[in-house]
Amino acid sequence: MRKVVGDGRSIQAFRDPWIPQPRTFRPITAAPSGSVMVQELIDGSGAWDLNALSHYFLRLDIDAILSIPLRNGGCEDQWCWHYTSNGCYTVKSGYVVALDLATERNGGSSVNQASWWNDLWKLKIPQKVKIFLWRMYHRALPANSQLIKRNIPVQPICHRCGEAMETPKHALVFCSSLLPIWSELRVWSQFNRCRNGPLAELLVCLFSMIEQSKFELLAMVWWWVWSSKGHHGVLLVGLGGPRGDVSGWVMGLLGGVGTAEARGGLVCPTRWCPPEMGEFVLSVDAAVTSGRGFARFGGVIRGGKGVVWAAWAEGGVGDYQVVVAELLAVRTGLLWAARLGYNLVRVETDSSVVSSWINCPSSIIMFKPIVEEIHSLLAVVGGSFCCAILRVANGVAHALAKSVTSSVGVQLWTDACPRFISTPVTTDFI
Repeated sequence: MRKVVGDGRSIQAFRDPWIPQPRTFRPITAAPSGSVMVQELIDGSGAWDLNALSHYFLRLDIDAILSIPLRNGGCEDQWCWHYTSNGCYTVKSGYVVALDLATERNGGSSVNQASWWNDLWKLKIPQKVKIFLWRMYHRALPANSQLIKRNIPVQPICHRCGEAMETPKHALVFCSSLLPIWSELRVWSQFNRCRNGPLAELLVCLFSMIEQSKFELLAMVWWWVWSSKGHHGVLLVGLGGPRGDVSGWVMGLLGGVGTAEARGGLVCPTRWCPPEMGEFVLSVDAAVTSGRGFARFGGVIRGGKGVVWAAWAEGGVGDYQVVVAELLAVRTGLLWAARLGYNLVRVETDSSVVSSWINCPSSIIMFKPIVEEIHSLLAVVGGSFCCAILRVANGVAHALAKSVTSSVGVQLWTDACPRFISTPVTTDFI
């Protein structure tokens, strides 16, 4: 049962069941110290007050609240049965709900929603990843098996491995394409212990079995795996899978989210993240001004502690689209890295489209020759992978690209860092 909003006077926003998201019908947002009535969330015209909603709730709750229609003139709040279209209880609908609840209990009686959510909020991970874990727990991820039930025309088989029906549990945990990652993180044995239970029980069991820092890393991996599924159709794990330290691989893919061991907790991916001592990272960028007839490319190779080892800036003749220029910037950067003799652990671009093209060459046709050349160059510089980072984490390469004034000539620095990139180099560590 949940309440139907009338005038909102009798509904406590954080205590009463009123939001149409089973099973609790309550907000996932942590409750404030004082009491908040739903009436306070409705403005003078009888519509939802967006400012008030944004003040109290997370985006996931706001979307659910905005789906609730408000009645003109207001009326008293009422109770309804959520699981029928008219709000009236029927034996059939009650039976279906009872079966679902029994299935959850049989899957794992140790799952405690309140306790799990309280623990989840204490994790040192971005807010959006906490919400993603909440959706994992509550079976609210639209895997192909669920989309088919909604009459959406998709293939039921997992597109990564082609071996099993795509359910959230398979896509995020037991897909064979993920085995190299779980092996490196040494969590496969724990996954196997929870194989027969629901995804919610797996989450809770893992939380109790492994250290918090490793669970935080797992959460970031899951979030990225699902995000890559939604945007690119396949898991972008580089050429042939991640190499070396998977923690560093995840850190690179997410554009600066390090492991808890390395940084005292996971942080939002808004800064550039340096490699380990003795390793090198290539960051590239392109700048295009329509009508000028040339593109500007910049790149930098940095080592441990962010030390700049080499940098360059050059122009290229052609009136390119931005995404094509970004692709050419990767190729140009790899050519310089190969000429200078560097082995790279990763290549960074702030274009997620270009990263997906490079990591998933089967998905493109028009620029396949350039991508194939990039693959060959990646092998030359040590078999590194390409990852997308945020623009704010790519300030050094961006400044180098912006410094180019014509399509003629190349500027190369190998002895000293050019003065004009001193600020972005410093900013990366603030």
